[in-house]
Amino acid sequence: MPHPPTSLGAFCRQARLRCQLSLRAVAVFGASARPAILSMYRGREGEIRVKKFDRCACHSKVLYHKCCQPFHEGKDPENALQLMRSRYAAYALNLPSYIMESTHPEYRDFKTDRARWKKELEAFSQATKFDGLRIVEFTDGELTATVTFIAYLRQNNTDISFSEKSGFEKQSGRWLYKSGEVTELS
Repeated sequence: MPHPPTSLGAFCRQARLRCQLSLRAVAVFGASARPAILSMYRGREGEIRVKKFDRCACHSKVLYHKCCQPFHEGKDPENALQLMRSRYAAYALNLPSYIMESTHPEYRDFKTDRARWKKELEAFSQATKFDGLRIVEFTDGELTATVTFIAYLRQNNTDISFSEKSGFEKQSGRWLYKSGEVTELS
């Protein structure tokens, strides 16, 4: 399984598409979970625009404007869990700049050629459907933290879901994604 690049992005290929959580995501969140319908359209730069009362793409069941949008617009996440969820949403919404800005320079896939990196992130996001996110474990710390999660993803109707234990480091008061140990799901 290819390791995803460091941005989740546009999974809607046509303007004004309605996207629903897959049945798999509903299974993850339980039968009582109502599939979130995101009324989205593609913006000028290819990112997905979300209306004010749409649920967040991080699958928290919270409205986007009360969940990850403040982070995407410049507010610093208070902890690594918020950063991890907002990065997943950034991939789903094709916000590569957020992914690049929240990646530690020591991360193995960090690229100094930002234009090339942005294109790679956009390509991954546009080819991927983001069906769900499940947080398995969150270990908080003052300067380092870990988040273990399962990301339910598809490309060309092929399941590419994976589990990852992500490492985060606080640098100059900001949490950054520093490492990830990925395992495929069976």
